[in-house]
Amino acid sequence: MLKDPDISRSFASRAADDGTRRGAGARTFLSRLEPGRWAVRAAFFTGCLALLATSGPPKYRYAFDAEPLTFTTDLTPDTPTRVYRITLRAESLGVDRVSTTSNASATVHGTIAIAGLDQGAPTPFVAFDAYDLEPMTQAPPHTPVNALTEISKTFTPTFAGDCRNFDPADPCVATLIVELSRTDDGASGGLVNVPWSLALSASADKPGAPNVGPVELPWTVSVEEM
Repeated sequence: MLKDPDISRSFASRAADDGTRRGAGARTFLSRLEPGRWAVRAAFFTGCLALLATSGPPKYRYAFDAEPLTFTTDLTPDTPTRVYRITLRAESLGVDRVSTTSNASATVHGTIAIAGLDQGAPTPFVAFDAYDLEPMTQAPPHTPVNALTEISKTFTPTFAGDCRNFDPADPCVATLIVELSRTDDGASGGLVNVPWSLALSASADKPGAPNVGPVELPWTVSVEEM
């Protein structure tokens, strides 16, 4: 069969036109997608830069602590309640003349052992609390926690006085109170024994590496049973 050359040229020309249109359409489609793709990439890099900007340089610290103070408290029928007044006195600034009183911490931790209760008597709990005395004039009354096996609390000592120059006439001190009491007021007899400890620490920002500490706290501690 013979083919008409004009018809062949017409089909070839039409195919070429269709190809050109498809190519132009594909380029148009890609050109529409390209700005969105670049927008996603730009948003990703912007997020990375923002994360780097907000994370900031690493922080370094001065750390201070002291050897924990240990106590043994016996709660008996004759003495079912015991209260301790603990005075912390800062004597100077810390290493590199940084303050140890503006970011301090105190932790009381202990265990409870009960023995020799009267036969059939209920087991008493220990009403426990530990707090900083300074804010108590403005804060609501504290609420003890009843414990049977363990006591634990961490809180912030509030120092008052001359904590920069340490004038003896205006000492830099914080006062802590620790209260331990049998909830039966001793009616069940026997002995409630509470060995406990007081751990003190403080920290301060440091402008550069390395971290320093823990270094001994420049404090003196006195304990008085009230």
